[in-house]
Amino acid sequence: MTVDIDSMERGNKGQQPIGKLDIASSCESWLRSHGVKIVAHPVYGRADLVACKKGLGTFVIEVEGDSSRQKEQAMYSALGQIVLSMGDSSSEVAYALAVPDEEK
Repeated sequence: MTVDIDSMERGNKGQQPIGKLDIASSCESWLRSHGVKIVAHPVYGRADLVACKKGLGTFVIEVEGDSSRQKEQAMYSALGQIVLSMGDSSSEVAYALAVPDEEK
């Protein structure tokens, strides 16, 4: 599994909520300790999460969390990123968008 964490997600750029840097650092440490590679994927580039499992295929997931952007803008951006990563037309690859589980 690979996860790409950019500087905004790490809490290093822009105006960030209090504690985001600590939370991001803790999450990144947990991921690394569980064998997740924190790099851009060699095939799917900067997709947020790429998981491969023999017999189940490959899952390319773009994750959109809460942000200061309008929800529609954030969703369009995430959809654009996932569409741009769609280079493989194999039925072994599933693409997904993960969003917060909350009511409007």
